[in-house]
Amino acid sequence: MAQETGKDEGSSQAAQPFLKEIRRAMEGRSFASIEEAQAFIDLFSLKWNRAAIPTFDGLSPEQMSRLLYFPFDSPHIVTFAPTLNNPPDAPIAAIFALLAAAIGERGIKTTATGNLPLSVVRPATLAYLGEHSYAERTHYGALRSELDARELHVTRLMAVLAGLMRKYRGSFVLTKLCRSQMSRNGLAGVYPLLLRAHLAKFNWAYGDMYGDLRLIQDSALFTLLLLHRHGNEWREQPSMRMRSCARSPGYWTRWRTTVGRRRKIW
Repeated sequence: MAQETGKDEGSSQAAQPFLKEIRRAMEGRSFASIEEAQAFIDLFSLKWNRAAIPTFDGLSPEQMSRLLYFPFDSPHIVTFAPTLNNPPDAPIAAIFALLAAAIGERGIKTTATGNLPLSVVRPATLAYLGEHSYAERTHYGALRSELDARELHVTRLMAVLAGLMRKYRGSFVLTKLCRSQMSRNGLAGVYPLLLRAHLAKFNWAYGDMYGDLRLIQDSALFTLLLLHRHGNEWREQPSMRMRSCARSPGYWTRWRTTVGRRRKIW
């Protein structure tokens, strides 16, 4: 109940600037009918939602809404290259390459719990981490399941969500989409699919044992936009994204300052 109250309070506070401006615009005006008043409010709302806001780095509320809730269906705001110009230098791409090579043409039998077998988990994790990091990871015990190799586990989940691999008759196999992309474009064609699945389908709160904070995941594309525009600039002050988040206090009533540490795979 407390979470819902916080969300309602945040929405109410976010609406205050709009309400203040529309009251100012209507001050001293008279309307012949309710319909005329409603038409005035509708036009004012349209102009308000299409006006650029500095806090949103020049985006309008309408554009920000599209960015948050329809990021892959708003080509007038942002587009995604179907294929990278160069092979991706990202850990998840390297891990997926290891996974795809292990699956090969014949596929891999799943375990009884539907995970990758240890015959794949251990060598793939060793190849990804390297001998030193692998020794540290297994210092207190060997990897006993796919779940012990989080980077590989998350990559496998992402590959399924992206339509690059699936389970078929008790085995993991590569899909036609994956084979097509790998043969034509290599990892440069696969990475955008993995990224899209990560942004749109994967639950970022999975496995960290902390409460869900949708604002972080929903605003991921806005973060990428800011990085694209200002990533080469050093900023002493808090980012625009953090300032915009600070104006949504309802979300932050659910925030915890302690966060789980994890190895970055992007």
